[in-house]
Amino acid sequence: MADVIAASARSLTDDPPAPEAVDAAEVEPSFGTMAADSCPTVTFGNDWYCFYQYKSFGGRRLQWNATHHELVYFSKYDFENRTSSWSNKGGKTIKVYGRRYSGQNETCYSPLWIENAHERSAAANWDNAADCFLTS
Repeated sequence: MADVIAASARSLTDDPPAPEAVDAAEVEPSFGTMAADSCPTVTFGNDWYCFYQYKSFGGRRLQWNATHHELVYFSKYDFENRTSSWSNKGGKTIKVYGRRYSGQNETCYSPLWIENAHERSAAANWDNAADCFLTS
């Protein structure tokens, strides 16, 4: 019994292992109130959903608040492969896709992520890969 107590006491005085370095690209996306975003919202009605150029809701922002969107191509707005964070302030589900072949909008059918109602991410799982989206 004395050996167990002595071993426990020794482990408390040992230096803890150094934390492993994690690449920023491997960090899980942030949801909730961790970072502020400027995607508009209204108390009643059709809230907005936004795509941001940089992580943590920075840089250029594209925003929509239509009741329904068929496939919207980011190339129309010079924003293909530029989404690094997003915010869905409304009640819609946003489905985001990438193109199978660069420069060919008709190949925009590879699923990347789904934005559920009232969610946001300060770092998109597929950074700079989004080419189009639709709402449901």
